[in-house]
Amino acid sequence: MPQARTGHEAGTDAAAGLQHTAAKKAKAVYKPARCDVCSKIFYKRSNLRVHMLRHLGARPHWCQKCGKTFSDPSTYSRHVASVCGEQRHLTCHVCGKAFYHQVHLKEHLRKHTGEKPYSCQECGKSYACQGSLRRHRAGQCTASRRRRRQLRLRRLSQDLPLA
Repeated sequence: MPQARTGHEAGTDAAAGLQHTAAKKAKAVYKPARCDVCSKIFYKRSNLRVHMLRHLGARPHWCQKCGKTFSDPSTYSRHVASVCGEQRHLTCHVCGKAFYHQVHLKEHLRKHTGEKPYSCQECGKSYACQGSLRRHRAGQCTASRRRRRQLRLRRLSQDLPLA
C-alpha cells in the first residue's frame, strides 16, 4: 500500500505537474482559423466564435443600466466599467462630468479652456483631440486629399511605360 505524501514531497509533485503542463502548452502548435466571411485570421477558435457573432448580428451581451447590446464580451465589460459602472472617479472641476480614464478627462477639460494642441500640418486647422485630427486628415482636409491625389498620380505615372 503506497504511503500518502505530505509537506515538501507533495509540494514537489505539484510543482513538477505545473512544469509539465507549462511545457506541454509551450509545445502546442495552434492552427490558425480563418473567418469565412472576411478572411480575418484568429489563433484561438474561441475568438473566431465571438467574431462570427458580429457577422451574424447577434448581440448576446446586454447592459442592464442603459440597454446597449454587445456581440463581444470584452467590449461589454469595458462599457460597464467605463460608461455605466460606478467606477468613474475622475470628475471635471468645471462642470462635474465624470470620467473613467484620465486622458478622457484631459481631453474634456480642453473644451473649457479652448486649448487645441493638435493641428493639421497641411491646412493649419487645430483640434482638442488627437482622434479628431486623425479623422480630419482621413477625409475632411482638402489639402491632405489634394496631396494624396498628387502622390497617387505620381505613382501611376511612374508605373506607365514611356511610349
